[in-house]
Amino acid sequence: MVRDSILLSAHRLIRSMSTLFLTMILARTLTMEEMGIYQLILIITITLGALVPFEMSTSFMYFHNKTDDGKEKDRITANTFVSLFLLAVLTFLILYFGSTFGWFLSSEAMAPMVIWVGVWCFAIIAGSHLENLYVSTGKAKLFSIFSLIYYLVYAATAYLIISRDGELSSIIQFIAVFELVRLVLLQGLYIKQQPFALRLDWALLKQQVIYTGSVGAVTAITIVNGYADKILVKFFSTLEEFAVFAIVSKEIPFVLTITAAVVTVMLSKLSHLYNVKKDVKRTLALWQDTSKILAVIIFPMFWILLFYNEAYISLIYSDTYLTGIPIFLIYLMKFPLGFTVFYTLLLISGKQKLVLINTGIVVGSNLVLSYIGILVFGPYGVAAATVSTAFIGAYLQQRDVCRVFGIRQKELLPYLMIARTFFVSGGIGFLVYYLTGFLPVHAYIRFFIGAGGVMAGTLAAACLLRDIPSGRLPVTWRRRRTA
Repeated sequence: MVRDSILLSAHRLIRSMSTLFLTMILARTLTMEEMGIYQLILIITITLGALVPFEMSTSFMYFHNKTDDGKEKDRITANTFVSLFLLAVLTFLILYFGSTFGWFLSSEAMAPMVIWVGVWCFAIIAGSHLENLYVSTGKAKLFSIFSLIYYLVYAATAYLIISRDGELSSIIQFIAVFELVRLVLLQGLYIKQQPFALRLDWALLKQQVIYTGSVGAVTAITIVNGYADKILVKFFSTLEEFAVFAIVSKEIPFVLTITAAVVTVMLSKLSHLYNVKKDVKRTLALWQDTSKILAVIIFPMFWILLFYNEAYISLIYSDTYLTGIPIFLIYLMKFPLGFTVFYTLLLISGKQKLVLINTGIVVGSNLVLSYIGILVFGPYGVAAATVSTAFIGAYLQQRDVCRVFGIRQKELLPYLMIARTFFVSGGIGFLVYYLTGFLPVHAYIRFFIGAGGVMAGTLAAACLLRDIPSGRLPVTWRRRRTA
């Protein structure tokens, strides 16, 4: 698990850096109106890419790691591949004909790019299971090496294309083609190494669909929740104002990189421990140790972004978007919740309906509060509503985890250690920020020096206070490998 987590984190880091690099260039190349259009296209592709697969990739990982039968594993792989491919084709056709007949995406700005948006969505949907496929079959190293090379080439090509003409349509074409190439190469590489028959097992597929029903519904609701704020602001503002809001309200890329990589690997290990080995104690121990590690990494990142917010926005998105700093700071308040991954315990225990109910409560609350907020306070009200409901969601999930696993709330997490890490990292962050203020260097250099100092100081303090489970965690992982 250690190796897989490191490899996946490296791959996700490179991917995030490539995306970040592209965003940095576009923010300085496109007009604010063009950036607004680009953000709308991103919402379309990301929403469809996550919504249409209906969590078949999670279903794949759950069933694949639930059995040791090689033939059944191949049938699960075939079911997932065929289902996602057909869904991808259907999505492409709907987008293409919908625009052609003027049903949607038929505006003068969007219509010429629809076919490429369709290709982009096709590639995302058809390949949404690839990471889980490679991880579950012990090919995380191959996947990570491929991704490293791919995203380096992606970043270099993006720079050349944008430098050449900087047209939004060319950028969309480039992204679509690269996503399609990635799909073909990764799927072809896997089939060459581990071929499987493209036959559907209807009985098994029915089980996968039943499982993915609740999880997919959670994803659907989460997607609505994730973009409801931006869509709402779009209806109440100009394209330029929407561009600013969409930019500063983005999730911080690196916390998603870290959390998603750990969760991808952890879900596989936790599912095996809980469903195959029936070892609840070790399941909780592994989950708690991983949460500690995430807290030590995420908390100092929060303080870095809080203290160096202006340098961060200016560096990533240019001075054009500095007007959005107040909204950025509001959204930053939910950043520390990134260490909480309560939903993984509910998923592996088969309590998808609880996740669905909790997510529904959060989304419903967010929609109501956001609508009231934008009428009263404008975009600031939407931001405050989104942050408030994020904390409500975390509370509901941890409450249900305690009920399902039969433990008291104080046994769920080492709250004293987590609080100590939060405030110690905050103290270190303030001290480093104060000291770097005296450096006669550019604000960007102060930002990097400060970020490095805060991270190093927090990790050093965690080691001295023994907050990092340096002994416990490797033992847990080692037991899992030899189990």
